[in-house]
Amino acid sequence: MHQIGSSIEWEDLYVRFPEDRKNDLLAEWRWLVGENVQIYMVSSLGDLFLEDAKHRIHWLDTSRGHFNPIARSSGEMAKKLMDLEYLHEWFVHDLILEFHRMGKKIGPGQVYGCKIPAVCGGAYVPENFRPVDLVEHMARMGRIQRKVADLQEGATIDPAVLEL
Repeated sequence: MHQIGSSIEWEDLYVRFPEDRKNDLLAEWRWLVGENVQIYMVSSLGDLFLEDAKHRIHWLDTSRGHFNPIARSSGEMAKKLMDLEYLHEWFVHDLILEFHRMGKKIGPGQVYGCKIPAVCGGAYVPENFRPVDLVEHMARMGRIQRKVADLQEGATIDPAVLEL
């Protein structure tokens, strides 16, 4: 095990995803990520790291609705995963540590899902997260992000329309 901070392990930052449901995880996101990606890793906050056909790694930030390339290869990704700056940006390890201090842990097949996504003004604070089923989280966030994708910056978003 690789220790990240005073009482958090690398294994606390990611979750194992159900192999038989991997297509379900991406179903509501194909509009953004396309068809030619596969799951590389799932963060405990419900973000996906996806590998494309050229073995580049992309980060799908489900709370903000961003899909960005972050490494040119799995080897480069492995090096970046050893860097605390990237770990903080991609996995928000301080927030995970706070969940652990509070006794708020996720079970198998769960992630810490945000109640209000960042794209809708939600904050990265413990009160805005709860343990949720990974597949349900991915479907909900994909639907929300698709609804707001074409809105202009600063547009007013009605939470009722977004299933919040």
